[in-house]
Amino acid sequence: MPRFAGLKSWLDSPYRFPWLLWGLLFILIPLAYNPYSRWQYEPDKAALLVLMSGLLWGWSLARTSIQQQPPDRIEQCMAILMVVMLASTAASVLPHWSLWGDPAWRNGLLITGIGFGLFWLARRQIMTLHRQLFTLDAIILGSVPVVVCAICEWAGIEVLVPDEDPARLAGTLAHPNLLAAYLAMVLPLGLARSWMLRRHWWTSCVILLITLQMLSLVLTYSRAGWLAALTGLAVTLVGFLWVYQQKALARLLLVAVCAGLLMLVMLSVVIPPLPNDAPHPLQTATSLFRWSGATAQIRISAWVATLDAIGDRPWLGYGPGTYRIVLQQYTPPELARFGGPEAMGGRPHNLILRVAVESGVVALGIYLAFLALVLQALVRTIRAPGKSQQEQLIIAAVGGSLAANLVANTFSFESVTSGLLFWVLLGMALSKPGPRPVVPHRTRPIAGKIVALAGLGLALWMLVPDVLGYYGETRCQEEQCDQVALRGIETAGRVAPTPEIYHQIEARLHAQIATQTGAEDHWASGGVILASLTGEQPQIVAYWRERGMYLRRWFRATDRQELADESIIAYSHAVALSPRDPDLRIDRALTYLDGGDIDAALADLAVAEALLADYPRYYGAMSIVAAHQGDITATNAWQARAREAQQAWDDYKWRR
Repeated sequence: MPRFAGLKSWLDSPYRFPWLLWGLLFILIPLAYNPYSRWQYEPDKAALLVLMSGLLWGWSLARTSIQQQPPDRIEQCMAILMVVMLASTAASVLPHWSLWGDPAWRNGLLITGIGFGLFWLARRQIMTLHRQLFTLDAIILGSVPVVVCAICEWAGIEVLVPDEDPARLAGTLAHPNLLAAYLAMVLPLGLARSWMLRRHWWTSCVILLITLQMLSLVLTYSRAGWLAALTGLAVTLVGFLWVYQQKALARLLLVAVCAGLLMLVMLSVVIPPLPNDAPHPLQTATSLFRWSGATAQIRISAWVATLDAIGDRPWLGYGPGTYRIVLQQYTPPELARFGGPEAMGGRPHNLILRVAVESGVVALGIYLAFLALVLQALVRTIRAPGKSQQEQLIIAAVGGSLAANLVANTFSFESVTSGLLFWVLLGMALSKPGPRPVVPHRTRPIAGKIVALAGLGLALWMLVPDVLGYYGETRCQEEQCDQVALRGIETAGRVAPTPEIYHQIEARLHAQIATQTGAEDHWASGGVILASLTGEQPQIVAYWRERGMYLRRWFRATDRQELADESIIAYSHAVALSPRDPDLRIDRALTYLDGGDIDAALADLAVAEALLADYPRYYGAMSIVAAHQGDITATNAWQARAREAQQAWDDYKWRR
C-alpha cells in the first residue's frame, strides 16, 4: 500500500475521534514528561494512560464504535486471571497499594486491568488492514520524538530531560532499560512498514529512523534490551520468510540465531572482563551472559530471596505491586553491598517471578496458559487462508514485537509504554473482522460519560499528590522548609491513593525543621506520624527502619535516653521482620552505642559480620566501638581495614 495510507484511514472512518485517541496514545505516552514529579516518570505515563483510556472507552461506548464479537478462550483466560488478581489484591499485605501499585511505578491492578481493557477494545476496533496500518504508522511516528530526544541527550542537548547523565541513554522513558525495551518492540514494526513501502521515498525515511533507533538502543547499554531486539528481529524475519514460502531459509535463520546466542554465551564465559578503557558496547556484548558482574549479582541474590517469599505465600502471593515491600522482609545479606533492597528498584526484573510473588502460583499458571493460547492463536492466524500478504507481514512483525517484550521482561521490567504496546498489538493481531456490515454494540451515552469522567478523576488522583509532594520537598531543598511546604506534603498525604510515602516525607521535613530551629514540637509531630505508620502497618520493614533512624536523630539532638530506647525497639521490630539484613544489625548496634550499651552493640556487630564478611560498614562501626572504649590504636586499625575494604570494592569490575 503506497505511502502511509494507514495514517490517513481515520479520516475516512465514521469514528474519527477514537482513532485520533488511539494515535495519541502511541505518540504521547512514550513522550510523557513531568518536571514536577518526584519519581521517575512512570506515574505520569500511567496517569496519562488512565485518562486517555477513559476517553477512548467513553467515546466508544457512547458512539457505538465497538464491533460485536463473542469472547473466546483467550479472553476467558484473561477474565479468570483478573478474578485471581482481584482475590490477590483483597488478600494483599497492602490492598490499596496493590490496587494502585508502587508509587514510583504504578504497576498495580488498575494498570493491569486497563491493559486487559485495551486488548479487548483493540480486538474489536483495530480489525481491518487500514486500521492496522494506521496503528503501525502511529507507533512508528510516535517513536520519532523519543529517538530525537535520546540522541539529543547523548549529544548533551537539553530538550525535555535536563541534567541527564549521557553515559547511558534514558530519553523520556527515564531509564535505559525502559527505553531499550520500547525500541526493541518498535524495531520489528518499522522493519515491516519499510518492507511494505518498497520503491518509495518514505522507505528511506523509515530506514533512517530504524538506524537512529538502533543507535539509541546500542547507547542504552542494556543487555536485556539488546537480547530483546535480537529476538524480536529474528522472529520477525523468520515470519517474513515463512510468508514468502522460504521455509528452509527460515529454519536456517533460526539455527543461525541460536548459534549466535551460543557464541555469545561462550564469549561471556571464556573471555575475561575487558579493561575499563575498552569501548562500552564491546564490554557489554562480551559480558552479555556473565553472571559475575554487579548488576547480575544483584538480580540473582534477589531472585533467590524471591523464591523464599513465594514459598511462604504461594497461592495468592502478596498482592500486585508489592515486590518492594516483600523484598525488604527477605533481603539477602549480599544486597547490602549494593545498597540493600533498593538496589532492585522495587522490581524483580523477571516477569515470571513477579507474577508468582505478587499474585501467586495460581495466577502464574493462568498467565502461562494465556501465553500458550496466544502463541497458538498467532501461528494459526498467520497461516489462515484468505489473509493478504500485508496482513501476514503485520502479524509476523507483531509477533516479533511481542517476543521482544517477553524477553526484555525476563531480565528487566515492564513500563507503562511497553505494556501499552504489548496489549494493543496483541489485540490487533488476534482481531477477527466481523460480518459485513459491521454490527456495533448499542449506544450507551450515559455509561460512556461516566467512564470518561472516571478516567479523568483517576488520572488527577495520581498526579495532584505527586505535584504537591514535589512542591513541598523543593521548598525545603531551597532552604524554605516552612509551614507552606509542610501543608503541601500534608495535603498530598490526605489525597494520595498511597499516602504512606508522603507521611514519611512529612516526618523527615519535621526533623529538618527541628534540626534547623531546635523546635521540640516538630520532633514530636514527626514521631507521631511514624508511630502511626508502624501501628497501622506493623509488617513493613521500611517503616520500622525509618522510625528507628528518626528516633536516633531525635535522641542525638536532645540527649533523652528514652528516645534511644524507643529507637532500639523500632530497630528490633525491623530485625525481627528482616533477620538477614546486616545493615539493620549495624544500625541497631550504633544506637546501642549511643545509649552506652557496648556489649549489646558488639553482639549485633558479630551477627552482622557473620551475615556478610569484609563489609566496610562493619569495619567502620567497629572503629566507633573502639573509640567509645578509648582504644585509639584499635580505632585506627579498624578504620584502616574499612578503607582497604572500600578500596577493594571500588576496584571491583562492574559489568552490565
